[in-house]
Amino acid sequence: MGRPSPPGRDPRVHRRAHRRRGLHVHRREATHRRTRTARRGGRDGIRRHREASGVRRVEVQGHIAKKGNRYYVVIYEGIDPATGKGRHRWHAAGSTRKGAERLLAELVKRHHDGEYRPPEKITLGEYLERWLPTQKARLSASTYSSYQRNVRLHVLPYIGSIPLQRLTPEDLDGLYARLLVEGRRNKGGGELSPKTVRLVHAVIHKALADAQRKGSVIRNVAGLADPPKLSARARPKMKVWEAHELRRFLELVEDHPLYTAFYVKANPGMRR
Repeated sequence: MGRPSPPGRDPRVHRRAHRRRGLHVHRREATHRRTRTARRGGRDGIRRHREASGVRRVEVQGHIAKKGNRYYVVIYEGIDPATGKGRHRWHAAGSTRKGAERLLAELVKRHHDGEYRPPEKITLGEYLERWLPTQKARLSASTYSSYQRNVRLHVLPYIGSIPLQRLTPEDLDGLYARLLVEGRRNKGGGELSPKTVRLVHAVIHKALADAQRKGSVIRNVAGLADPPKLSARARPKMKVWEAHELRRFLELVEDHPLYTAFYVKANPGMRR
């Protein structure tokens, strides 16, 4: 057990006093208060120190926060010139702290390696309209038409205006829930089937995976969302023949070149 803190002293202050210099990970719930790391950071959100060798060492200001049952990585990006206040970028990190710690480490590495770039300020809808034409040559005509239809009818009207960098798993979960109730866009309206909603999810997941691969987003939030599951009723049921149906089939294929294979398959005891 560690040494108890002196009476009247906040143990969190004691921990902060002995924390290593560099990346700060705060074990606390998300609040609107300005963080200690933000106050310490430079105007660009990165601390720079010149070591004895003359090489500058970069230290990123960031922490892990939790809202509800979701974790986020919050990176301090300096002072917003429009408001004069600290600017923080929230990155969805899933439902586990370990996942958030991995994302935080990834962001730190990108900063240190010079691979991090400020996110482009575009909406999800703008990105999808830019992304769709790049898929035309890779997909069949029918699949591409399905992608277009799902984006136009089931994504853009609902969440197309959300900034790409601010899209969260909760936004997608809300979309899927709404589509299950009122997603049909024809005159009759009504609900969409879970199968169709899962197709919408697949398009979003593919688009965001490409965005992540090219560095436009840090994390594919579609991988953290919960699309509806197919019910047992929606799955095709296997049709098993009765004995008389199997006999009738064998009679019909008696002259087929593969009759022997069919017969052996229908009588598994003969394979021993």
